[in-house]
Amino acid sequence: MSNRRRGHDFERKVINDIKEKTKFKDCMSSRYASKYLDDQGVDIFGLPFNIQIKTLNKKPDILEILEHMPKEEKYNFAVIKRTRKTPGGTFREKGKYVVMSYDQFFKIINKIYEQDSTD
Repeated sequence: MSNRRRGHDFERKVINDIKEKTKFKDCMSSRYASKYLDDQGVDIFGLPFNIQIKTLNKKPDILEILEHMPKEEKYNFAVIKRTRKTPGGTFREKGKYVVMSYDQFFKIINKIYEQDSTD
């Protein structure tokens, strides 16, 4: 299976997980919905935040990924699946990670804290 195919498969899995585990039932691939967003490194359309999906068997260049994404008020997340190639030539998942900028991390922490303090 090609790297491109593995990436598209993981993108579809993330979209299905978002639909299943959140209230965002109408999200879809930006390749399908918006070439403009896809060109800016946003892989999922219809969310109040931006997500770039990567499947890699090497260390990702996180700065390059996040810097390529839109500079707006939406949060930018990189969802990364790390894989390794087995001696038999197949790729096995090592883990899945979500990465964001340091500043956005603190904005999210503060929003969570504000919600908790009003309960």
